[in-house]
Amino acid sequence: MDVDSTEEELPSPHNYKQMLLAQLTLQPEYMEAVQNFCDFTVNYQKKTPKGLVYIDKFGTLGHAANVAFICLQISLQFEDNLCGIVVRGSSYGPRGPGFDSRHVQIIWETVGLEWVADIGISSEKYRDFVKSQIHYMLGESGRSYVVGFGLNYPTQPYHAASSCPDLPEPCGWKDFHRRGPNSQILYGALVSGPDENDNYKDDREEYVYNEVTLDYNAGFQSAVAGLQYLRLLGQKKNDTHH
Repeated sequence: MDVDSTEEELPSPHNYKQMLLAQLTLQPEYMEAVQNFCDFTVNYQKKTPKGLVYIDKFGTLGHAANVAFICLQISLQFEDNLCGIVVRGSSYGPRGPGFDSRHVQIIWETVGLEWVADIGISSEKYRDFVKSQIHYMLGESGRSYVVGFGLNYPTQPYHAASSCPDLPEPCGWKDFHRRGPNSQILYGALVSGPDENDNYKDDREEYVYNEVTLDYNAGFQSAVAGLQYLRLLGQKKNDTHH
């Protein structure tokens, strides 16, 4: 892999397709493609001084969140995404009747998935990476980048309705250009985020830092849900052993 070029390593619909194909088919070529993408991101992709994956100045946090979601999914592949696999005449799915680690071994032996160990998929490495990115966004960087949540969260997201005063007051460009926090709190929105040196300006006119979009939040909230799932799963396992 050419570690000096990131052109093909940006998160894109192609990466999501590979991830879905890996989950649905368990074919090595798809799993390896996603693994290569995640390995490049974790090991070689440029990062800010505080550890945020830096892919582009537009949607900095959105890109990092989308990558985090992809890598979290690949880490879960052989623990929760074995739906529809037919093994020796019996169907098993996640948490299905009688499904346990013995059946994972049977799958490896019968459908040729010994490559999993050979290519070195590291669930722990990927999950640590995901945690570092999401925790950065939630405040470990020194501030939260989620509107309405945490320490020193953004107060001026680049969002028209959030900038408008309460009805029946009219809304116009004067509200966009005025100083101070937006009149409405856009709870849960992930802003575009900092520059390559972790610098950030909480100013709605600085849209490069403060733009909010659905696709920025898509990977973010999905990764948060995945981490919460793992936390609850860990609690359940601990309760079972006590």
